[in-house]
Amino acid sequence: MSGYRVSVGSATVRVKNFRDARSVVAKAVTDLIARDPEAVARDATMVNQAFETGAAEHSLTAHGRWSATVTVNGQPVVMTITKKRW
Repeated sequence: MSGYRVSVGSATVRVKNFRDARSVVAKAVTDLIARDPEAVARDATMVNQAFETGAAEHSLTAHGRWSATVTVNGQPVVMTITKKRW
């Protein structure tokens, strides 16, 4: 069986499909915006654009991995989606 591993900072979850992976990232970005609205807004736009344009899905297809970094209160939070078999 295959699926995706989604990591946000030190938290990691497994999901079955790309739509669920996108939802995990969207919820994480929403939570991060609540912590530091001004800083995260810029990065949130970039993350959203990666999903809207298909760049995130293309990266997963081509390389098996997509990642982005969001800055929250001056600290980087790395978000990664990795295609996995388990």
